[in-house]
Amino acid sequence: MLDQTEDACETLLEVLDEFPDNPAFAYQLACYFCQLEEFIEAKQWLETAFSIGDPNELKSLALKDPELKPLWDKIGPT
Repeated sequence: MLDQTEDACETLLEVLDEFPDNPAFAYQLACYFCQLEEFIEAKQWLETAFSIGDPNELKSLALKDPELKPLWDKIGPT
């Protein structure tokens, strides 16, 4: 399972520059890095997603997303 997550993460990183205004890519990278237990990277990607998209909407989504549970205490209020 982790191999698939690593592969998906690498693939997403390769195409990220093609979609600079889409917060879903940064958000998904945050999820992948959480699954890989790389929480610093995950938090950075989540913050990137917040800066690209609607931060309140994305924070609300992230605080319900079980893949991001390790970051819930670092996300803050919406």
